[in-house]
Amino acid sequence: MAWHLCRCSTRYWHVTTALACREALFGHLCRGKALRRWSLEFLRAAVQVRYAHRHRYRDKRDFRTGFTIYELNEGSTEDLKEYARSKGGTVHDLFLAALAETISLYTPKRLKHPRRRGLRIGTVVDLRSLSIKDLSRTYGLFLGYFIVFFEKPEDDFSALLQSVVQETARIKEMKRYLMSPMALRLSPSFWPWLSDPRRAEFFRKGSLIAGISNVNLTSSWLESETRDQTLGCLRGVSTGPHVPIIILPTTFMGKVSIGVSYRLAGFDEDEIKRIMRRFIWRLQTLLD
Repeated sequence: MAWHLCRCSTRYWHVTTALACREALFGHLCRGKALRRWSLEFLRAAVQVRYAHRHRYRDKRDFRTGFTIYELNEGSTEDLKEYARSKGGTVHDLFLAALAETISLYTPKRLKHPRRRGLRIGTVVDLRSLSIKDLSRTYGLFLGYFIVFFEKPEDDFSALLQSVVQETARIKEMKRYLMSPMALRLSPSFWPWLSDPRRAEFFRKGSLIAGISNVNLTSSWLESETRDQTLGCLRGVSTGPHVPIIILPTTFMGKVSIGVSYRLAGFDEDEIKRIMRRFIWRLQTLLD
């Protein structure tokens, strides 16, 4: 089943996120050798883009979005946490590695390309707590992202997972997700100079094959009397112009549901079913 969702503008989100987090960004850059390290990270990311697979769309101007949802077996949450801890990582690291392995199986043509054989997968991060200004009375989402590059996503899963654990630990140490507000502020400056055909191509050149937005939904209102009347959680987002598919794992009341938003011009419903069956199979094998 696929639900067709309407397109929405992300301009407001880009601007508010960048404005809210710039103080944290520049405050971090002023510390020691951070500026030099981040400059090297920009160069590293630029090189990775040149070696990352670019997904082909049937129609670059078709931004219609499909949506479907899956569920993991009950009790999977704690088992996944335990397995991730045994490997020195997090459940999110498992999701990243499983998604990279799965996507690699459904992008075989990239292996014929002389250079673009890797995969770049983005992760959404909540930046609200990192602002040096008090945002407790400010309404809105303050989101950033970081990107993990998989040079050989078809490698053995254990090796793939270890590379993810090491890379995400490095990202957290450097707070590399603070680079995203800067990128969001810079990207609109190119827009007026692009023709309509080039605008449709512009976002594809970021070479993002997929994204993950992982949420553990807990809040005080969940402990109220309405908890017994709550059946579950349905979470979906628009893919936007940057990625063809977004995986949305949501942990709620001890259960894991996985929403999937995808551009209809990038994947059809049958392809999404195969991708998700393989993705869930990989997670379940870790628990056996």
